[in-house]
Order: sequence, then structure tokens, then C-alpha cells
Amino acid sequence: KKCSNKKKDDSEFTIADGCIQELLQKFLFSSEKFLSVIGEEDSSTLNISTHPYIVGNLVIPEKYYSLLDSIQLQIKKLSEKIDSTKYRDVEVFIDPIDGTKEFCNGNGSECTCCVGFTVNGKPKAGILHRIVCRNPTWIAGCLEENYLEHSNLMQKTSQVSNGFLSTRKPTSQFLEELCKELHFEKVATGGAGNKALFLLEGRAACYIQDRGVSRWDVCASQAILEATGGILVKLYDFAEKGELISYTFKKSNENADFISGLAEITEYNCTNRKEVGEKAIKTSQVTPYSNLCGFFAIPSEQKQNLQFFREAILRARVISEIDYS
Repeated sequence: KKCSNKKKDDSEFTIADGCIQELLQKFLFSSEKFLSVIGEEDSSTLNISTHPYIVGNLVIPEKYYSLLDSIQLQIKKLSEKIDSTKYRDVEVFIDPIDGTKEFCNGNGSECTCCVGFTVNGKPKAGILHRIVCRNPTWIAGCLEENYLEHSNLMQKTSQVSNGFLSTRKPTSQFLEELCKELHFEKVATGGAGNKALFLLEGRAACYIQDRGVSRWDVCASQAILEATGGILVKLYDFAEKGELISYTFKKSNENADFISGLAEITEYNCTNRKEVGEKAIKTSQVTPYSNLCGFFAIPSEQKQNLQFFREAILRARVISEIDYS
């Protein structure tokens, strides 16, 4: 039976995406205990409570019912341990499988489950979990509680990396020029959460993006980078003014960090595909959780080099403007 299909933006959606989000959103992080729970997938199309189990328009094979039922019971027991009053001001951002394309192509080690917790729009804690690999890797952290725990992370070496994280797909001309200006070497891998883990493992020096991600892709990563002394901030503010400004992570019907005329409308951030290719002038033209200002992420050992990075960004921008989308 069919186990995946394409969403409206042409990205992949699988049975696993739907099941993981529903298990976390409905059964673990209930909105009765948290201010809100925001997931990448459309929760109105997810049903693993009554037979037949359906996610999106994908029917889950009956042979998996007993497994899902067993997991539901375990999740519900875990949920009972969450205090019903302590987290009423906390919002949860979930990406059930970050790197779904890699998941579908058999590159499971590049996929992560990302769960971020925010208060007043700012990431406070997060969990990143490489879920499909020989030795599942995870890290959980919260800066304000001085909490950090992890398992199977690759140990950093004494040599500081000069890796420039990149996708396997063609990147923008600006990012190509920036990599040259930094004199770094490209490190191509999939998934935003996985790339954050690369920074934490010392396998790259920076993760800079000017297009194509959303709040749930980076919420957990930002919280964990901050818990380990690193940063993840909006590229626009860093490039323009050298300021380290976070995205706003709140449930909303409008994009809280929208800047009129800055970003190009794409099939990933649009509300109307007929406008793809135009500059977004109104918030109604883009989805609420698209990151339209790019982002700049580095681990703790690179924070002393902020001016070096900004000067390289400004030089690269002279050659090719930043392609915000």
C-alpha cells in the first residue's frame, strides 16, 4: 500500500510523519497542558484514535494497528507524568520527521524528530533525535535550567572545523560566494535538525541559510544551540546591523517576523501559488511559520568569530544579493 505522497508545496509526507506528530501532539503534549502545540503537518487530517487509522489521505495498513495501539498506551502513561498546570505558558513546535525526503530516499541517519518549547515567543528548551540510524542519537537541553543531556553524539576533536553546512541541492549564489569568502569547505547533508547536530558534534563551523525553512525546523535546534553556548538568529538582522535577533515562535495566523518586500514568494512559503516568484508585500501572501529572514547558526567555539562571519557576509553580498525566501 502507498505509504507517502506529495503535499501542496511538493514536499514529501509519509505515514510516519503523520503518526509521530499525532502521537506527540494529541497524546503527549496535549493543548490542555500547554498553551498551544504547533506541528508541521495538518492535524485535521490525522486519525489514529479510531479505525481505520488514516493520516492525510494515506490509510495505515491494519498490520500496524497493534503496534500503534501499544505506543499510544506508552505515550499516554508518559503524558500522565506531565504536570497539568506548570506549562500553561509554554508552546510546543514539532517537526515529526525533519528531512522527510532523506527518510524516503533511505538516508535515515540524516532525519531527526525535532521538538522545541517556547515561552513568550522565545525557544527555551528542545529535543533533537536522529531516529533512524544504527545508534540512535539524541540531545535535550534547556539553558535557563542549566540542563543538557545526550546520547551517542559524535565526540568533538581538538581541531576546529571549517565546514560550511549545505544541502545536496543547488544553493543560492549568495551562499556559494559566502563559502568562498570564508575559505570554508562545503559539508553536504540533509535535514535542518541533523545539521544542528553536525555543529554540536564539531563536524561543521556554521549553518547559514537564506531560504526554505520554517519555525518547526529550527525551534528545537535554537534552544539546544543556546544551551550549549551557540546561537541561531535571523540572518537579516545579523547582516544588516550585526544584531543577534531570534525569530518569534508563537501560534499565529500571520507571520510575526514579516518584512514587506524582503522575501521572494516560493511554493514552500506561499498562500497562493499564482504569486510564486514575486516579492511578498503583505503578510497574507506567506504562511505564518515560514522563516523569511534567513538564519545564521554557529556552535559555541565560533562565537568569538562573529565579526569574521559578518564581514564575509557583507563581502559576499556585494557579489550576489542575499536570496531571502
